[in-house]
Amino acid sequence: MAKKAAFRMFVVALSNIDISSNEEERHLFYKIFIIRLFTSFNHLSCCFCSSVASTRFLLQDEFNIQTTQCESCIISFMFLLQQLACICSLVACILGNSQLSEAAHVISCMSDMVYWTVCSCMQTQHKVELDKRDGNFVTMSVPPMQYMSRFDQPFPPQVLD
Repeated sequence: MAKKAAFRMFVVALSNIDISSNEEERHLFYKIFIIRLFTSFNHLSCCFCSSVASTRFLLQDEFNIQTTQCESCIISFMFLLQQLACICSLVACILGNSQLSEAAHVISCMSDMVYWTVCSCMQTQHKVELDKRDGNFVTMSVPPMQYMSRFDQPFPPQVLD
């Protein structure tokens, strides 16, 4: 996804270049573009956790959104699992205990699953809030009732209410 966004940014930037501009301006543009591409890639790949958290804080500040008790509980649980995995891993390393090391690995996997689940929910919330701000928010409705039919019938049977 980051590759597609970077490519789109490159195409848009190229379309804004004046063909008649001199060679020096073109080289400057390419240098700036490469720096921006590198920083956005670095930000997405190395600082993903910080990116999600900072986006959350910025949106909460911009739209005056308060964190609910449920969200606080889920985020605290996520941090607790990460810290527990780290502590178990350190103790296993110091003691050389393989069973504790296995337990630390299991807790770390659980922590990762909780983190990625929470992260996806946060990003969905970010998308909804940004869509509301931009006026692109569309409420979803319940899908229509579906009826089963047999293969030998071209249309499903009529159901009387």
